[in-house]
Amino acid sequence: IFNEGKWDYCWFVFDEDDDCNRWERVEFYEPKSLWKIGMEKGGLDNNKQADATGDRGEFDLDNSGKGNFYIAPFDGRLHLYGAEWGVWRIDMNASSFQGYGGLYPPAKKHERDQVEPVKFATVKYSDTDKNGFFDRIEYDLNGDTIFENSFSLKEMGINDTSEIILTAKLNYKDIHLIFKDVAEMQFKRARSAMRLAEKWGLNPGWYSFWMNPRTLYEKYEYGYWFNFYLYNDMRQWALKNRKDIVQRLDIAYYSGDWGQLELKNK
Repeated sequence: IFNEGKWDYCWFVFDEDDDCNRWERVEFYEPKSLWKIGMEKGGLDNNKQADATGDRGEFDLDNSGKGNFYIAPFDGRLHLYGAEWGVWRIDMNASSFQGYGGLYPPAKKHERDQVEPVKFATVKYSDTDKNGFFDRIEYDLNGDTIFENSFSLKEMGINDTSEIILTAKLNYKDIHLIFKDVAEMQFKRARSAMRLAEKWGLNPGWYSFWMNPRTLYEKYEYGYWFNFYLYNDMRQWALKNRKDIVQRLDIAYYSGDWGQLELKNK
């Protein structure tokens, strides 16, 4: 497919909440409104078969990246090289399950059979320096359509580039091995964050559910959330007790290297 025709753009979708096990059901998000939701309403999930929430869509609008991937340092995940921007609509528990019914006969109404939430958390990724790699991450975690937090890799002095994965040369086994490496690294990062939090006197036990993944996907998912929550706990603690290390904490998290942060007595 990469060698057929000249492609104008390239989109990428990742089923982050893992509620679609058939490849044909992971329908693309479209580069439309971040906040509109519903079938043919002009939002990311405009497509009739798209998941209302739970997927991550990324958009290379001029196909500059040729459909290739990279693993970003800031979250350890696969991202679309060349994408100008991307969005993740968070649905941690797949509450808005991507139901299939309602679109075709014998359904009486032509509508999606899934719950569309009134509010949903959103993460936006941007490539501000146009080098093909995301360098700004914005968070709207309370679902009010306002990004309350924004982090710039450039401003933190973090290199946003990464090894480019040539998608056209991969087969299914290659993709599986890449995901295995990504999942293992996610959980390894989370374990490092746990050890650091314990040194600081914080209690990772609040997140014990995420400490024992049973599958490769759970390593991927639990590792991300365990790492993310521990980072925010440590950041909240630092803002109260050690404001001098908040910036170092941010750099450690977004560079994917907890080992560079050692807390010394003050």
